[in-house]
Amino acid sequence: MGRCADSPSLGRATAVVRTGQGLSRLVGDALLLLNLMLDDPSSLVELHLAGCASKAWLDLSPCTGLAKATLTDCPELSVLSVQGCEALTALAVAGCPRLSVANMSGCARLASLSLLDCASLHGVGCGRLDVSGCTSLSAVRVIGCSLCL
Repeated sequence: MGRCADSPSLGRATAVVRTGQGLSRLVGDALLLLNLMLDDPSSLVELHLAGCASKAWLDLSPCTGLAKATLTDCPELSVLSVQGCEALTALAVAGCPRLSVANMSGCARLASLSLLDCASLHGVGCGRLDVSGCTSLSAVRVIGCSLCL
């Protein structure tokens, strides 16, 4: 059994999780996400996470089947990893002012990347924003970030 999110309490959040078995919706205390165990993390196809008040890091790398992820209004999120999520085609992150490390290496199908209002994300390399191996990246939108691309 694998975990897609394993960290201290998330606070309040809304999550929509779609796997190959159908669509599930979790609304309420995001502590539920801490305990969400997937028999097969690679079956997670789509994730929408909003309002993670105290989430400091999120490692989605075991979710290799993840095709689309949206993270919004996570003010404490500082580290995000989707490294090796080979099916990922779109990633949108908004309203995460403390995000300082984003690892997307090995996401060969990632075509669309949107980073909005992530003021602590300062540059490419040095472990900050890693898009190495993202050979399909064709649409990049960066607003309100201090990136030097």
